[in-house]
Amino acid sequence: MCNDAVVELLRKVKHRGDLHKEQCDTMRVGLELLEKMEACRAAAGPGAYQSVMKLAADTRQYETVHSVYHRMRSAGVAVTTTALVLRLQAMARAPGNHDLNEVLSLARPPFALAIFNALLLYHLYREDMQAFRNVMAELHKQKVKPDGRTWAMCVKTSRNATELQQTVQTAASKLRDPRERSIVYFAALSTVRRFARRQPAGGPPSLSPTEAYRLAALYHSKLDARSVRTYNELLLAAPDVPTLRAVLARKQADRIPSNPTTFDIIVKQSTGRCLAAAEAAFQQARAEGFLQSKSLFTSMMKAYYVHATQTGDDVADKVERLVGLAKAERASTAAFDNYRQLLRDFRQEPAARGS
Repeated sequence: MCNDAVVELLRKVKHRGDLHKEQCDTMRVGLELLEKMEACRAAAGPGAYQSVMKLAADTRQYETVHSVYHRMRSAGVAVTTTALVLRLQAMARAPGNHDLNEVLSLARPPFALAIFNALLLYHLYREDMQAFRNVMAELHKQKVKPDGRTWAMCVKTSRNATELQQTVQTAASKLRDPRERSIVYFAALSTVRRFARRQPAGGPPSLSPTEAYRLAALYHSKLDARSVRTYNELLLAAPDVPTLRAVLARKQADRIPSNPTTFDIIVKQSTGRCLAAAEAAFQQARAEGFLQSKSLFTSMMKAYYVHATQTGDDVADKVERLVGLAKAERASTAAFDNYRQLLRDFRQEPAARGS
């Protein structure tokens, strides 16, 4: 009965739209049910444990994923492939003192594709490309057919734009399902702008900002469905304010709503380029009720700081209004206060030099 209750909770949350608060509340209820079952020695099945693990993963509470996994093992419950995948994914996203071999000992060969994908994610997050290639070699050895997620991770390991394009082209030729291809296109869309920056080894960018945007726009056009998330990635690739406006116009034509991240991106992308564009985005976010985003306040404060240092303009009144709003929304952060202090120091420097 309790097992069914936990699994049903997960199903209901999915049908209600995966709202973060509902997931967190439901996860807490699921944990309480597990504790009650364990306390009265009721047999909690794998479905109950993995349902709570899934909720914890969806809300990025990876330590809870680990703790429920250990409880599952301590209770002597058979660890399912789904539970192993969730454990591996949590190990990737929340590094700690975890034993990879212990997890793999429970995944009996031949590995399912989901296990391979979780392993690839683990090595991708650790930037261990040799281990990543070893997993891919084993996947091919076992004749496991890669899916969109597999190819998407291969795209993310591309060393330059040419390699990225070749990987995308190979993946597109092998994946028949447009939804699977879209996973690859989205990975390319979110990765390509990296090649417009200087490379970690100090090498020059392999693409100009404009070339990177054109390639990102190409992959965006190939998606089987566009969303606020895909448009946010395209905004991040925009090389200038006119392109930002063009992307926003296209998003509006597609009737895609914005979210707090959208406005945060616009403010950041406008910083040092056009203060008016940053201010307009902030005001629009305020009009749409998105001022609960603390990062948005920090981004706007940075925009004022950069503008003042570039132009010498007095932004004191604007900054004080922003500070008042931040206090009202309880959105002040260490980064926000740091930029505010930098602005104060900048304003005091001319006076100090004059004296």
